[in-house]
Parts: sequence; C-alpha cells; structure tokens
Amino acid sequence: MDAVPRLSFIMVSYYTGPVLREAIDAVLGQDSAIELILVNNGNPPETACTLRELASDDPRVTLVSRPGNVGFAAACNAGCLKATGDVIVILNPDCVVDPHCATQVLDIAASLPSRWLLGIDIRNRDGSPQRGARRNLPTPWIAFIELAGIYKLAPRHPYFKRINNHDTALPGTEVPVPAVSGAFMAMRRHDYWSIGGMDDHYFFHVEDIDMLLRWQKSGGQTFFTPQIQAMHAMSTSRTNWRFIEWHKTRGLCRYFRTHFESYYPPGFISILQAGLYAKYFLSMIGRALSSTFAPAAREKR
Repeated sequence: MDAVPRLSFIMVSYYTGPVLREAIDAVLGQDSAIELILVNNGNPPETACTLRELASDDPRVTLVSRPGNVGFAAACNAGCLKATGDVIVILNPDCVVDPHCATQVLDIAASLPSRWLLGIDIRNRDGSPQRGARRNLPTPWIAFIELAGIYKLAPRHPYFKRINNHDTALPGTEVPVPAVSGAFMAMRRHDYWSIGGMDDHYFFHVEDIDMLLRWQKSGGQTFFTPQIQAMHAMSTSRTNWRFIEWHKTRGLCRYFRTHFESYYPPGFISILQAGLYAKYFLSMIGRALSSTFAPAAREKR
C-alpha cells in the first residue's frame, strides 16, 4: 500500500447484485489514501470468487469471508477488526459515493467535537432525498403513533413527530441530529469499539439505530452533513422480503425491550410488540393474496 490509509471503508455483501461492483469501484476511485474491507457474508460462489480476485489484485482491498450469512452486525464487527484507518466508514454495498468522499469526511471531521459520528445526504437513483438520512431515533411512542396512524390527527404537533425528516429543508452545514442512515456512518475506529461496536444479537436491520442510541448514551454526538452525497440503490439484493421484514420486526422488538421497557407502563412494550408482529403477518397475508389474485385479474382484462 503506497500510503497509510487514514480512512477505512467497511462493506458487507450478501447477494447484493450488480450494484456491488459499482459501489466497490467508487470506493477504490477515491482521491485520497483509503483501504476497503470487504466482508463476504455468504455470497454465491461466483461473487465470492470475484471478491477474492479483487483482493489479490489490489493491495488496498482486504477480504474477510464469513461462514455463511452471520448477520449484518456481526459481519460489520468482523470487518472493523481488520481496519487500520483512524476513521471507519460503514458503507452499504449498494451505496455509491463521490470520488472526494474520503477527503471530505476527514476535512469535516476536523471541525467536529472530539466524539463524533457523521452521516451524509443519501439520495435515491433519481436524485430525490432518501428516507432515513436525517431522522429521529425510534421510541415506543413514535412507533405506536406510526403503527396506529395517530400522527395524521395533528401532523405538526411535537407529540406526534414522525421518524423520518427527509421532507424538511436541507440544512446549510453540519448539524447535530438524533440519527442518520445506516447506509453510511463515519466515526473514529476507537470510538466504534468504545461502545462495543454493533450488537450482533441483531441479525439484519435495527442494529444501526441501536448503535446510534448507545453512542448518544455514551456521550457521543451524531451529525448530518449536506456537503457529501451518495446514491443508495436499495432493494438490490435477492433476499426474500419475508426474511427482511421478519428480522426487522424482531430487531425493533429487541430494541424497544432493551432500551425502553423500564420507562413505560407495564405491558406497553408487549402490546407494541404484538402490534408489530401483527403488522408483519398481515403484510405477509396481503402479499400472498395479491400474488394469488393479481394474475387472475389481469387475465380477465
């Protein structure tokens, strides 16, 4: 490696699809010294072979292979253990960054408080703001008003605030926020490990908001910058939607039980969990009915 990297990108891949190579090339096209830690988290053989060849050809790339899909949180931790940069960026494998991204992160970090975590302006392929880039940390109350649709009664009332803020005006510079998108999170490597990294009890989804909450509880600050953009393709994986939604539901239930149970009336978290699981099963039934009757409806036309 020509220069010691100050920044390490951590990218976990599991059946990501064609955008994986686009995301990798964007990282390797940075205009400053970086390293890329690729975590093969149970990809198909042809993808695993491509990643091995890439790691053997480019000294900036380190490949970490896991024995099948061990979950996103555990795979991130495995990747971060191999990182050597002062700063790490946890980057989704379907997220394409600008060539100046690493330089900009380091420049902005120099102006932030000592314990910082930085998120960026995540965009859809059409350039529109993506949900989750600036958001509130979910609480049982926020989840309840989302689940029940209560926010519709008074959408501007502070008691009925929603999770995502992507439809509000973009700030002019770095601002503190409750939470950012897990598709891109930058922080100092020693700060990541100061809170134990990601909780690998989360398999897929919610591990990022759990980490952000623990980061804030430890005294760390989370910032959003509009100066750096990235395109997040989303939904490129061939992973079954039932698998994704099941683990998202389980993750939310663990998150609420772990962090909020002692603050709410007895039984409230259990009721909320029942509502989340009911939503999952109703969604599964709805999709099953749609896939059954939609073809018949098209044939009648």
